[in-house]
Amino acid sequence: MTVDEFGPLGGQPVPGGCHFQKLVPVDSLNPRSKLPALGGMLPILVSLLHTLLQLAGVSRRQRTTLACRDRFHWGRHSTFTRALASRAAAANYPQIMSLIARALAPLAIASLLAAATAQAAGYHAPRNGFGQPDLQGTWTNASLTSLQRPAMFKSLTLTEAEAAALEKRRAAARAAQDRPTDPNSGAPPEAADPGGYNASWTDPGVSLGRIDGQVRTSWIVDPANGQLPYSAEGHKAYVEALRKARNSWDGPENRPLGERCILGFGSTAGPPMLNVLYNNNYQIVQSKDAVAILVEMNHDARIIRLTDRKHPTPNIRPWMGDSFGWWEGDTLVVETTNFNPGESLRPYFNNSILLSPNAKVTERFTRVSPKQILYQFSVDDPATYSQVWKAEMPLNSAPGPVYEYACHEGNYALPGILAGARKADREGKKIEAVDVSGR
Repeated sequence: MTVDEFGPLGGQPVPGGCHFQKLVPVDSLNPRSKLPALGGMLPILVSLLHTLLQLAGVSRRQRTTLACRDRFHWGRHSTFTRALASRAAAANYPQIMSLIARALAPLAIASLLAAATAQAAGYHAPRNGFGQPDLQGTWTNASLTSLQRPAMFKSLTLTEAEAAALEKRRAAARAAQDRPTDPNSGAPPEAADPGGYNASWTDPGVSLGRIDGQVRTSWIVDPANGQLPYSAEGHKAYVEALRKARNSWDGPENRPLGERCILGFGSTAGPPMLNVLYNNNYQIVQSKDAVAILVEMNHDARIIRLTDRKHPTPNIRPWMGDSFGWWEGDTLVVETTNFNPGESLRPYFNNSILLSPNAKVTERFTRVSPKQILYQFSVDDPATYSQVWKAEMPLNSAPGPVYEYACHEGNYALPGILAGARKADREGKKIEAVDVSGR
């Protein structure tokens, strides 16, 4: 859509030394204006005002004095206010105002408000230097909301009052977990899990996710119950993969990828990209032909090419799969398949998931405000699930920068785990198995 930057004067010079610019796309106006919510509305409103003044019989010269480019700059509303006032005064302000009042009949007012409301409701993402919707920046999906809906919730949404009460309880629990360890408490009982010193190193988020003003209890929206729709065979494969990951000590190859510093734990690297206990930041960088997503957890980097829509042959299976993308209006659509079999299990407490190597994940990134990207995705994996399942979550702007995540597990924890298992072997002890049957 294009409008004349200052009304229907068509880029022609007018008496008095003013020159109006040629037609420009609304979306090309400065997106980082101090009035971001009005960035797309201003040219429409000014154009309508000129039209109304013209209908009221105001001359071109008088209309020009109201919006001359030499004093008007987008985003500088104080400059605009002074310029408008001074030029209106110079052009017989009382007469102009009288004509405006006559022009703004009820129908005209209704049309003006309708146009303004429609533009405000339909946020358009700013464009980068390549003319693409600008998704660049640092974003986070840290949240108390998780992929699947906990049993305590019976619906997809909560009221703000319900959300505030839950967030308050979580904050109190977190404060208790953050207390320093009592140095006089003594050693924990033998064979008991000593736990961590406190929870200061975790950063799961402090609030539930909100999408379009609604408080969400799960990211999954389909099925409606907010649960992963495993098929019978898919759930069997999931439990077996989880059992192997939790109870295999023969060598590093059987340990989860997070312990081996290959990918972040859970599905934080994606796709789909899910929130975990900490390090939930993502940095998006765009070029003309690709989009890069730097994942804070384990410094994974996804490269999404925009140049073709052809996946490699089935024998090519990189970590995080093979991704290509394309633009649909303001939305970046990404299709990923050819997953590495080693990342089929994404273990993360009660929100572990399993994707077969031939799963197809389709993601949609839509910037819905200066501070949020709506991240939607669907998983099509008939080998594991009884239906295509869908989810959506907000990616909220974060101040950044994203610091390097230096994974230490592979240097310290993994050798310790395997050394403990070898000691048990030498002593003829059987390591107690972790029961995963209820997962």
